[in-house]
Amino acid sequence: MNGLDGPNVKPWHLKASFETFDDDGKSKSTGTYEEWWAAEKKRKSTFVVGDVSQTDYMTDKGLLRAGSKSIFENAVMRVPGDLLQPMAVRLENYAFDEEDKTLGPVKVRCVTLHPLKDVAPPGIAPLVYCLDQERPTLRVRTSLGLGGAYQTSYNHLVGFQDGFLAKSVEVMHDHMPVVKIHLESVENLAGIDDAEFTAPADAVRPVLKVNIAGGIAAGMLLRKVQPDYPEAAKEMRLSGVVTLQAIIAKDGHIRDLHVVSGPTGLQKAAMDAVQQWLYRPYLLNGEPVEVQTTVNVVFAL
Repeated sequence: MNGLDGPNVKPWHLKASFETFDDDGKSKSTGTYEEWWAAEKKRKSTFVVGDVSQTDYMTDKGLLRAGSKSIFENAVMRVPGDLLQPMAVRLENYAFDEEDKTLGPVKVRCVTLHPLKDVAPPGIAPLVYCLDQERPTLRVRTSLGLGGAYQTSYNHLVGFQDGFLAKSVEVMHDHMPVVKIHLESVENLAGIDDAEFTAPADAVRPVLKVNIAGGIAAGMLLRKVQPDYPEAAKEMRLSGVVTLQAIIAKDGHIRDLHVVSGPTGLQKAAMDAVQQWLYRPYLLNGEPVEVQTTVNVVFAL
């Protein structure tokens, strides 16, 4: 009931404005996002950032892009998902616990999703969704991302069709702003003009890659191979966490992997194991895309 993703959604159009921030919390860019949705394979979305415009068309032939072919920064690319799919996660890969809290004047129930041990490697932080106790609306989402914790807050919620949308969305990374989103308007589409959803002749298939949090990636894991604990490391009583940065290809296999940190004597074992892992493909606008994420491999004696 949160966002605009589901089998009973009727055609709609929305427009949002946003502002992104640099690592010091200073304003970096502003822009708008607009989407027209008639069906899963009949939709159009437009980003305008400064003087750069880019329009994507989802068609029976897949995703096609017109206008600028450049890839926007990650903060910009977060906007559609944070607005329209704020609770996209594969629930069967998690265990749950709940806790009632108060966020200012709002009473919420926070549901913590713990990745199951047979699906996710140790060390992956849980996802936390805090929902209003008065109505089924998401107010805060917390997850572990590349280099720190992300917290997304949802305020000024409005009813639309059979669910809810937040007019104000703010994403923080380690207490610093990443992007602020304001929903300008949302409306039902009374009529469908096929010409509006037809890509121009110069539209091309884009190359896509996005960053996702380690906790989200853990929920997509289909096959995990446990690392072999090196005998030399055991004899030296060497333990710890090896953090890897991975690129998961569109078919769910690891395409690229390198070490971020961790004991040198354990790094190769971690790499050899994770290289064999298999993930469910990550979908963006209904299309599988490459993703970049972090993986923590824990070695404990």
